[in-house]
Amino acid sequence: MLSLVLLGRMFGRRPPLGRVTAMAALCLLVGDPSLIFTPGFQFSMCAVSALVMTSTTGSGPTNWVKVALVASLATWPIQAWHFGTFCPSAPVCNVILTPVAAMVIVPLGLLALILSPLTQMPLELTAALTEMLVSLAESLTNISGGTVVVGRWATTIFVLIPLVAVTHRLIFTRYILASAWMLLALYLRP
Repeated sequence: MLSLVLLGRMFGRRPPLGRVTAMAALCLLVGDPSLIFTPGFQFSMCAVSALVMTSTTGSGPTNWVKVALVASLATWPIQAWHFGTFCPSAPVCNVILTPVAAMVIVPLGLLALILSPLTQMPLELTAALTEMLVSLAESLTNISGGTVVVGRWATTIFVLIPLVAVTHRLIFTRYILASAWMLLALYLRP
């Protein structure tokens, strides 16, 4: 996605982020259409799309919390569908870990990529720091009670949360909610 944004700016254009996200998804799917069924692709596209739709120009700790909450709400349905779990501490973990990844691991990874023909040391350092970050994420999750096993049926509930948030002012909200409850009842029937 970053490549598409930079390419647009190189030609003096500022493409809308929604179009860039859609174009990135299309480029990936043209290369491998089966990606659409993988959790990684779904996590990435849902999180980025939700962040693009709710983006503001703010910065600072309050914006970090908002970004972490939006990313978590967007990815909880996918986590529930694929793994039957969700992690209630995800927004807190994201607020703590994302700045570390963005300010340390990503720049170091880019430097390691540039220097990789000369030496492997930056790659090894990046890998070690990434493993430490994953361990810290697991520790934070365990401290806060771990993941909650909910099963696939919870996907409907996690889809309802953003759906209600987006549609609460629409005329057809009650019909959407009634349909969602019927879908939930279908999931829960024996």
